[in-house]
Amino acid sequence: MPNIKTRAAVKESEGLGKMILSMILPMMIIIYCSTGPLPVAIDLGAGEKERGTLEPLLTTQVGRMSLLWGKFFAITVMGMITALASLIGIYIAMLISPEMFGAVDGGLSVTIGLTQFIMIAVFAILTTMIFGALELSISIYARSFKEAQTYLTPVTLIGMFAAFSSYLIDVKIAGIHWFVLPIVNATAVLKEITMGIINYTHIGLAVFSSLIYMVIAISIARYMFSREEVIFRS
Repeated sequence: MPNIKTRAAVKESEGLGKMILSMILPMMIIIYCSTGPLPVAIDLGAGEKERGTLEPLLTTQVGRMSLLWGKFFAITVMGMITALASLIGIYIAMLISPEMFGAVDGGLSVTIGLTQFIMIAVFAILTTMIFGALELSISIYARSFKEAQTYLTPVTLIGMFAAFSSYLIDVKIAGIHWFVLPIVNATAVLKEITMGIINYTHIGLAVFSSLIYMVIAISIARYMFSREEVIFRS
């Protein structure tokens, strides 16, 4: 009887490392993309209302939409800084304790290529912009800093639920619906990318649907910022 040896195509340590990272990385990115823009969004909306600086700002020669875009991009940049800091933190953790990610003999078993990193960055930016626009529109509607915090609590909870969905999604058998649901689509694609699966159909669906959600979120913020009864709501 022939002596048959079974060998895995992927090293056991590498597979374990990818599995651990595929659960941690999407969750951390989504959480920080939802909570990172929050303080800035509150301050640039309800915070300015409370300080009485929003009305004088609107009397300047700068167009209202220019002010909105300035606030929106400031919120997005701060959210991206927060998300980038989380990624750097994960990378440092991988270097300090590689055994946590399935490494053997102190060697790092999981690597992320440049293409994967760019894709992760794209979805992090899209997710941050969606949350930033929603948080800014709610902040503009709120009368005060504390009221904005109260209104925005459900938004952060939605972000956390979407982040923890990475534990529920099996990307090997995931249906198309996972890649069109808001925020969850980014979680599913990030998990695929981390596992080393590059499915351009799923990526395209997730990018296209995320762009639609981003346009909707920005439209809501624009509507709120154009309404006098909202801006001067007290």
